[in-house]
Amino acid sequence: MKIISFSRFFTTIFIVFLASNISKAQAPELPKIAPLSPEASSLAKFSEVPVSYYTGVPNVSIPITTLNGRSISIPVSVSYHAGGHKVSDIASWVGLGWNLNVGGQVYRSMNQLPDDFNDGKGFLTTSTTLDVFEGLSNESKNSIIHQATTVNMVDLAPDEFNFSFLGYSGKFMFNQNRTTAHPYGEIIFFPESDIKVDPVFDSNKRIIEWIITTNDGNTFYFGENNAIDQITDTKSYSTDNLSLPVVGMAPYTFSYTTAWKLTKIVTDKNDVINFYYSTNNYTQCTPTGESNIMSWSGAYSKSSSQTTGSNSVISEIVSANGKVLFNREVSARQDLSYDYALDNIIVKDNFNKQIQKIDFEYGYFQSTVPSQSFYLCSGLESNTEISKRLRLDKLKFYGDVSSSNHYDYELEYNTATLLPHRLSSSQDYWGYYNGASNTTLVPSLFYRETGQPTYQPEFFYQG
Repeated sequence: MKIISFSRFFTTIFIVFLASNISKAQAPELPKIAPLSPEASSLAKFSEVPVSYYTGVPNVSIPITTLNGRSISIPVSVSYHAGGHKVSDIASWVGLGWNLNVGGQVYRSMNQLPDDFNDGKGFLTTSTTLDVFEGLSNESKNSIIHQATTVNMVDLAPDEFNFSFLGYSGKFMFNQNRTTAHPYGEIIFFPESDIKVDPVFDSNKRIIEWIITTNDGNTFYFGENNAIDQITDTKSYSTDNLSLPVVGMAPYTFSYTTAWKLTKIVTDKNDVINFYYSTNNYTQCTPTGESNIMSWSGAYSKSSSQTTGSNSVISEIVSANGKVLFNREVSARQDLSYDYALDNIIVKDNFNKQIQKIDFEYGYFQSTVPSQSFYLCSGLESNTEISKRLRLDKLKFYGDVSSSNHYDYELEYNTATLLPHRLSSSQDYWGYYNGASNTTLVPSLFYRETGQPTYQPEFFYQG
């Protein structure tokens, strides 16, 4: 069988910061980011731009298997998001654009500090609520805004939380309406939902688990046994075009969770499905922007963010009727040295006998290898690594252990255009490949000051 996938190929997640101050100015505080894992990011695409006639995104999916419980079934499949890829997109462990649909997660997009920052500064615990802030003098407001944006002293913006599992998806935030029943604020859904979401806090007022109950009486647990994606350290770096990167101000030196994985389902009939995970540690550097402060002396800089943390990767699902095993490849990926592609999926019955095996075969999308070196964060990036993207080529379906017969799904892609490496500036405003030979993400600028010559080369930047 064959699937022809449509791809608007590669784009970026770079954030472009343009500071166009006319006179000499001090450079702004370096941006810091909280990236999701490649697996969480690939799943998030389906929530942000869902498959529908309205979005124009087709449903391209391959069913893998279904694990049956006594009263609930867990489908496993892979889906391709045909909404286009950004230049900086990193492939998940099943290939660029593909997502392994199994289990689920609650994940957050962090604004300023984590809501559950455990030092009385996060949105859920700060004494400087938005109502208190509105009642302050302008001088006090300016002081608090300075603290919030430069030294991580107060959180004025709620994080955005999303959930996705077994056909359910949604988005919510906390407000600051604190009551006895909701000491850290109420959960507000966008749009409204009849699903019940309960956070579980530890003694440090940090969210360690979520319990979600659907209207059919089934209960879903997320984050048990430390099944989370977390960031343990973040540092910001900056550099001009003549020097190596240096660490910036106020790095994040605290640990926080970016995603909580589905660990257990308990149905209204007391049927239990358990999900187990392995841990993958990483250190990753991500470009976060470029700035150009316009003055006669000029001030150009690039910024990047180095994150250290760990991701939880699905390894097994167990029900009363059997189990599904997810086995990773032994060798690391060529496009992401700390990660491993999914090698195969094995389905067993409740007597531990193999009844099905699915092999995954891969190649790599090859981009032009850059001739220059990229110094980001504290080291030199691998030009080979940033020029490849994992590509899912084929799935082979076998029966039991003794079976050599198989049927295949073979994938073909449009590779007529040689795509740029993932640090390339050849991208449009939204981060998609634009075919241009850009050398910077800063747009072209022209400046004329009264009393100065009409044209000054240093004020015109080819973008």
